[in-house]
Amino acid sequence: MNIILTGATGIIGREVLAELLTNDSTSKIVCLVRRSRSNSAQQRIAILIKSIASEMGLNLDNIQKLIEVIDTTTDPPRSYKGILEYLKKEHKRHDWGVLHLASNTNLSPLPNVEDDIFNDCYLPALDLLTVLAPYITQYSFVSTAFSCGHQKGEIPNEYLGGIIPNNRNYYERLKHQAELKIKQICEQKQIKWQILRPSIVSGRLIRGPYYYTPKFNVFYAWGGFFNSLKKNNVDCDGIRILVNQSTGINIIPSDYVARAISRAFYRSDISELNLTHTKVFENNILLPTMLNRIGVKNYEFVDQMPEKFTLAEKLYYKTAGLQFTPYLSTYEHQYDSSKVRQVMNDISEPSIHDHFEQLFEFAVEKNFVDESI
Repeated sequence: MNIILTGATGIIGREVLAELLTNDSTSKIVCLVRRSRSNSAQQRIAILIKSIASEMGLNLDNIQKLIEVIDTTTDPPRSYKGILEYLKKEHKRHDWGVLHLASNTNLSPLPNVEDDIFNDCYLPALDLLTVLAPYITQYSFVSTAFSCGHQKGEIPNEYLGGIIPNNRNYYERLKHQAELKIKQICEQKQIKWQILRPSIVSGRLIRGPYYYTPKFNVFYAWGGFFNSLKKNNVDCDGIRILVNQSTGINIIPSDYVARAISRAFYRSDISELNLTHTKVFENNILLPTMLNRIGVKNYEFVDQMPEKFTLAEKLYYKTAGLQFTPYLSTYEHQYDSSKVRQVMNDISEPSIHDHFEQLFEFAVEKNFVDESI
C-alpha cells in the first residue's frame, strides 16, 4: 500500500518510518512535513533516512526510492493543499492509506489550552480525513490510551460509543471526540478506520541504539522538572508529592509501539487497539528511581494536597504537578494488552522494570534537552 504519513519527525513517527521502510507491504511513503528553524522539510526527512539506513543496515539509495516529501509549511492552515494536488495527479484511490501520527501533547487542565488543542490536534485530524477522503481507502489515527478517561479496572481495546468517565484534561477529551468523529466519517464514506492508542512512550528497547528518544515528555519531563530545581539550587528538602502508591503508569517503548503500529496498519481485523504494556510500572518504584538519580533524597509521598506549600512545592504544583498529578493519583487500572501481544507474538515484551534506570539515565546524560532536526 502507498502510505501518507504525518508526524514522521516525532517520537513515535521516526520509529514508524523505520518500520514501514522494512515492511514488504509498503510500496511508497509520502511524508507530510513542515520545515524547522534549521532545516527544510526535505532535509529533515533526509537526516532521518540516513540515520535509519545506518542503524538498520539498509541500502540508503533503495529506501530513498520509497519516500517522497511534501512540504506543508506554506499550505493554508489545514488545507493539505500539497498532498491534495499530489493525489489528484495519481488518479488511484485503491492503494492509498493515511497513518496520522502528528499531534501536540499538552496535559494541562487550564482553560486557556483548550483552543490550542482543538486547533492543533482535533481539527487537523478531521480535516486531513475530510480532504483526502475521495482518494484513500484507509485512515489510521494514532490517538492516546488516555482517551478512555479516568477509569478503574481493566480498560478494553474497544470502547468507542461507550460511556467515558470524566477526562483529566482537554487533551484526553478532544482525542476521544476526534476518535468518534473519525469513525463516523469513515463509515459514511466507506473508508476503513483504525484508532491506535499508545500509552506513555519511553526510549527504545527492542533495537539499537537502545534507550534512545529524541524528546523527553511525560515521565521524563517530570524528572526533568526536579533536575531543574536542583540545578537552580531550589531547596527540595521534605517535598510532599501527591501520589497513589497502590497504582502506577503504563509505559511502552517507542520502537515496540512503532512495530506494532506498522503491523496493525495492514491488519483488516483491527479497528481499535491498545498499544500498551501488560504491566503498569508502580509509582512507588518509578518515582523514587528518578528522584534518587537526580539527587532529591528527602521527599514524602502523600495522599492529600499540602495546605501550605514550601517554595519547591509551590513551583511543582503550578507546573509539573498540575499536569501529572491526575495521572500519579489515578485509580488502580490496567489496559487489556492481549491484542497487541497477538500482533507482536514473535517479539518478547520489553521489561520497563529491568531497564528503567538506563532509560532515565539517557535523559540525564542529555540534560533533558530535546533533539531537533
